[in-house]
Amino acid sequence: SIDLYRASCFAATISTIFLFLFIDFTSRESVSPINIALISLLSGMVFILVWQENSIIFYDGFGYPSIKTSGIFAVVGNLVLLLNVLFYLYWALRISIKAPQKLRKSSLTFLCGTLLLLSGFFIWSAKYLLMAPIGIFFTGTGMLVSIISWVKEPKILYILPFKAYRLIVLHGKSGVPLFNYNWVEYKVDEAIYSGLLHALNNAIQILKRGSIKHILLTEGVLILKKSENVLVGLIADKTSKFLTNLCKSSTI
Repeated sequence: SIDLYRASCFAATISTIFLFLFIDFTSRESVSPINIALISLLSGMVFILVWQENSIIFYDGFGYPSIKTSGIFAVVGNLVLLLNVLFYLYWALRISIKAPQKLRKSSLTFLCGTLLLLSGFFIWSAKYLLMAPIGIFFTGTGMLVSIISWVKEPKILYILPFKAYRLIVLHGKSGVPLFNYNWVEYKVDEAIYSGLLHALNNAIQILKRGSIKHILLTEGVLILKKSENVLVGLIADKTSKFLTNLCKSSTI
């Protein structure tokens, strides 16, 4: 029915918005206003045009009555779907690149499924009588391969686009280390490292110009978050809103 088709358009648009926000949230320190404006514009057009007369029509396309979009709504709707698929592809590529060695096989399987799904989308969008079943086959196979890779190794869904090296939690006043964890081996002694962070924090307090958000290094970044009781320091290869909020929540 047309109402069910409208519901699917809403679902596809909302999933595009959330997927975009997830990618930006985990990749950047702040969400790009240009990207937000573009997504908001396209989504708003979908939500308006979907109710317009003749935006969704019946036709005899593949030997049986079917439904499709028409006019401006067809252009905007296909563009939103294309963005959804491209965001999904970017996410799959990011997982494959950032995956550790033990998850490499599962991440590549997930990427192959995504590529099949992407191929099916383009073939299906061609709307040729012969190519439509092929597009459905590729899309279904791609979704099946992706789901199998998730079920077999759910850890690939938690791979994020950054690499953490060291996390340390200090007592806010004394500077005594409360927790320390290294993802890679460091030759710097824990006492020296914690003393350096505590001294740096005290020096900033003397200036009375707020606190340090992060320190950019040539090969990474040091993120600092402080509360009344604890000071959290995290060394990573890049910063993002997700990492900043994670450190902030650790100080509560």
